[in-house]
Amino acid sequence: MDSKFHSCATLEIHEALLIDHKILSDGLLRAAAELGRIGEMAGRVAQVCLPHFAEEEKGVFRAIRLLNDSDSDRVRSDMEPATQMIAQLSAQHLAIRGHRQAINATIEALLHEASKQENKAICDLVHFLRDHEYMENQLMYPALQFAGEAVRRRLGH
Repeated sequence: MDSKFHSCATLEIHEALLIDHKILSDGLLRAAAELGRIGEMAGRVAQVCLPHFAEEEKGVFRAIRLLNDSDSDRVRSDMEPATQMIAQLSAQHLAIRGHRQAINATIEALLHEASKQENKAICDLVHFLRDHEYMENQLMYPALQFAGEAVRRRLGH
């Protein structure tokens, strides 16, 4: 029996994440253009998040697309590059834990300042960003690791 996990779990996820990245990037750049402390802090968040988004789009999203681009639910040998990429991404994900903590600290500082100034638009943006980061760290990376491991086992590795 073939699992439907592969086709269901990766279906258009990279497109949804790209849309999130676009919304967040645009929002952070607009926030960074604001005068005062919020603009300054949003600029710091943009400095750490925008390169992070770009790296994800080159690596993680590519791995998701490789799994998603198969034309059947069956594990095939041409999925091998995706499993290798996922193994590398998993190692990198663990290695950049400190970087993620730095990102979270800048995000929390911006949220604190926006809350102090009662800037609802920035608070909403930061909550969206926090939800996005949580989803990536708690759902996307583990699901991608699971899918990669399942494909690798099915390929006999």
